[in-house]
Amino acid sequence: MNKKRHHYIPKSYLKFFCDNAGQVRVYRKDDPCKVIQLSPDNTGFHKYYYSQPKPDGGKDHNALEDCFSKIED
Repeated sequence: MNKKRHHYIPKSYLKFFCDNAGQVRVYRKDDPCKVIQLSPDNTGFHKYYYSQPKPDGGKDHNALEDCFSKIED
């Protein structure tokens, strides 16, 4: 199964900024006065951010994300 939510800010790092409800405050660049409360799982990611091309022309969506997940644990 392809992982599509590749975190560029590790969830293990974000957990140190969570409040008692397990949420982190996020400020959007397009509306910096508005604060959004999100879980670490729902912020700091892009879809398929670490995808790599394969020699056969396809894409490997999991190799780097799996590697980073092991480091994070």
